[in-house]
Amino acid sequence: TLFCVVASGLIPAAHASRVDLLFELKGPSSRGLSRIAAAAPVGIQVAFGVVLLGAAGLMLRSYEKLEHVETGFDREHLIEFTVNPAGAGHNMKQSGAFFTAFRARVSQLPGVRSASWAWRGVMRGAGIKTTLAPEGVVLPRGTFLNTSLNEVTPGYFETMGLPILAGRDLRMSDWNVQPTPVVVNQAFANLFFAGQDPIG
Repeated sequence: TLFCVVASGLIPAAHASRVDLLFELKGPSSRGLSRIAAAAPVGIQVAFGVVLLGAAGLMLRSYEKLEHVETGFDREHLIEFTVNPAGAGHNMKQSGAFFTAFRARVSQLPGVRSASWAWRGVMRGAGIKTTLAPEGVVLPRGTFLNTSLNEVTPGYFETMGLPILAGRDLRMSDWNVQPTPVVVNQAFANLFFAGQDPIG
C-alpha cells in the first residue's frame, strides 16, 4: 500500500510541480511520452491492486474452508491456553506439582466437564522428522512419515471429545512403565495394522 501511494501520488505530484519550459516547447511527441510516463504509476497501482484483491479473496476462501474442516475433536466446547511454570522459575518437580494442582482446580470450575493438559497444544504435536513403525514392519526404502508425538494426561481424549475406538485411555499408573503405553490414531492403525487388531 505504501509503495502504491508513493508511486501513484508523490512521484506524479513532484513531476507536476516542476515545469520544464524547454520540454514544453519541443512539441506534442514529447508531451505524449510524458503522458505515458505519468500514467505508468497508475498502471502499477492497478496491477498491485488486482494482485492484492486476488490474494485477499484466496485467503478468505481458505478461511471459509477451514471453518468447515472436520477436525475430529469438539472445538465448539473447548478452551485451550498455555501455561509455562518454568518461566516463573519452577523446577521440574515444582512444575509437576503445579500442573497436578492446577488441573484439579480447573476441573472444579462451574461448567467444566473435564480438564487435562498436554505437552503440545491442539494440532501442534512435536514432529520428530523421522519414520516410526511397529516392530517387525519393514517399510519401503525412502518412506518418510514425519511422526508427530504428544505427551498427554489421562482424560485428554475425553476432554477433547475424541472417542477411543479400541483399547483404553491412558492411566497415571502408565507413567514410567516399559514398554510405554501409547494411543495411536486410526490412520496409523490402518497403515500398519490393516486387517489386524493393533491392541497389544
